[in-house]
This record gives sequence, structure tokens and C-alpha cells, in this order.
Amino acid sequence: TTSALTDVESDAAALTLPIYPHGTQIRQAFGGRLRKEVSHELMVAEGMVPDTFAGELYVTPSLAATLSHGLDFFEKYPYDCVEQTLNRFRMNALLAAAAADLGLEQSKLAEGLTEAVDEGVARLGEQQTAEGGWPWWKGGRESPYMTAYAVDGLGTLRGNRFLSANAAARVDEMYAAGEKYLAGYVDDWRNNRDRYPAALSLYICEVALRTGILAADDDAAAEVADYYFEYRSPHSQMSLALLASVLRQLGDEQRLAVVLRNLDNGAK
Repeated sequence: TTSALTDVESDAAALTLPIYPHGTQIRQAFGGRLRKEVSHELMVAEGMVPDTFAGELYVTPSLAATLSHGLDFFEKYPYDCVEQTLNRFRMNALLAAAAADLGLEQSKLAEGLTEAVDEGVARLGEQQTAEGGWPWWKGGRESPYMTAYAVDGLGTLRGNRFLSANAAARVDEMYAAGEKYLAGYVDDWRNNRDRYPAALSLYICEVALRTGILAADDDAAAEVADYYFEYRSPHSQMSLALLASVLRQLGDEQRLAVVLRNLDNGAK
């Protein structure tokens, strides 16, 4: 009931509003062999209202068929930020390519995929800035983090069999521009390292090493590792995890062991 009162006038209204219990869709996947019959216990959220539960069971002959149930989710994701624009087609292309490489039935996975990838690549290209970076949303200022995320994702798509010739060329073009942007970030970091957050700089270095933008014997990569290893005590667990990945890619097993102990101690 809602009411409004003044010295002169008053009004009120009563409405019946349905109350829907909060819930979320949960997928649980299990693999194994089925012989005649099998029993399996499903875990549901503690405190759940029993009458609100609904479940569907899918039995499929391969893991690819199970994973394919997520394709619609990616294709129909409602947001157009850079992250979702990329993943809307990237996940499907990677899954379809993996299924094809394994010789699994993939007609459903590949159906209309090349056209969807072409569309997604074009949209991602529209979101890239003239400087080669990506913002969170089209028209925004480029973000070093989002640029590293996009470059990392595009790197996994290069050579994918479901890219048309035009899409493959566009991916290479976007990747090269993003690569140049990240290389510029690393160069600027070397002159102004105190200006940049540890987690961001380590993430960009980790992506740059993994994608080949930086080589393991590059002086810049060594400087990043040296600097954040020396001042690692105030770093977050995320920063330490990224530092560990950087050290692993540099082949620095001794300092990697130290950082892993730091991570382990922080988790206790």
C-alpha cells in the first residue's frame, strides 16, 4: 500500500505484486559410461525453496554435444561491450574447431558460424580506436586492460578454420594494431613505472609474453619481473599470480618458487 498525505489532500493505492523467488540457471556436466541404469545425485543450493526447482536432463554421446548447449548463451548475450562482442563469436569458433580437430560430429557447431564470426569481427573492428586499443564500450577511451584482453582473445582465433579470408585478414590487422598499442604501453611503463597499477602492468606483460609481443629474453620483460618481484610484499593475490605466470614464461624457476610460496601463505 502506498499513500500520499498533505494538509489538504490525500490519496492512496493498493496493488497486489507477485513475489518471485530469486534463482539462477546452473549447469552441471558429468562424463562417464552408462550401463543399463545409473543413479546420480544433483547438488542444489542450500536453503532453496523446494517448489521452485526445475531441472532438465540431457544425455549426449560426446562432450562436444554437452558443450554446445552453451552456444546459444554466447550468441544471444545482450550486451555489446568489447568483452562480450569478442566472446560472442570466439568461444563458438574455438569449440567448433576443437570438435573438428577431434573428428567429432560438429554440423550443429559449425552451422552459420562463419557468417557469425564475420559479423563479430566486423563489430570488434568498429570498436577499436585509431590508436589501436579498445575501450570498454564503442566510442570510449581505449583501455590498456581491455586492449590486452582483446589481443589475447584474437590471438586464439588466428588460423581458425571458421574464419573467412576477409575475417582472417581483419583479425590479423586488428591484432597488429593492438600489439603496437601494448608495446607502447610497455615502453611507457619503463619510463613511468610508478604511474601504473601492478596488476594491470603484470597482466599486460603476461599477455605480451604469451602472445609473442615480448620475447622471454626481452629487456622490458625482465624489468617488469625484477621490479614487481622486488616490491611484491604489498601486492594482491592477483598480482602475485600474474607475476608467477610472468616468471614461469621467463624460465625463472627460483623466483617463481618464492612467489608461489607467497601465494600459498596468503591463501592460508
